[in-house]
Amino acid sequence: MFVMMMLMMKMMMMMMMMMIMMMMMMIMMMMMMMMMMVVVVVVVMMMMMMMMMMMMMLMMLMMLMMMMMMMMMMMMMMMMMMMMMMMPTTMMMMMMMMMMMMMMMMMMMMMMMMMMMMMVVVVVEVVVVMMMMMRRRRRRGRRRRRIILHC
Repeated sequence: MFVMMMLMMKMMMMMMMMMIMMMMMMIMMMMMMMMMMVVVVVVVMMMMMMMMMMMMMLMMLMMLMMMMMMMMMMMMMMMMMMMMMMMPTTMMMMMMMMMMMMMMMMMMMMMMMMMMMMMVVVVVEVVVVMMMMMRRRRRRGRRRRRIILHC
């Protein structure tokens, strides 16, 4: 009888241990899941921020373009007025000048567009790299680099 009791006790202890272990595992799993969820949310937020930034940049570009167009229109109007006042001989000259101005403006616009596009690409790349790297690693890397530079 005593032996049976001992065995039963042992079994009960084992069962209790198993239960505790299972509970611990469950808690750990839950914690992991929560952490993952947080990370995902953060990433999504970052992506949203990126999108917002891109949109803002695009809006700025559009505004700039509009301003340039307005300037061009004003210039054209001025030229026209001058033409009306001037003689036919000078009119040809004015036309040439206008053409040149138009060309210049177009070139400027193209350059601006290219620059903006490049800027956007660079920003995106930088953000992606930053997201890929962990913050701690990045900080350590920076410190190391700084030290090397100082040396």
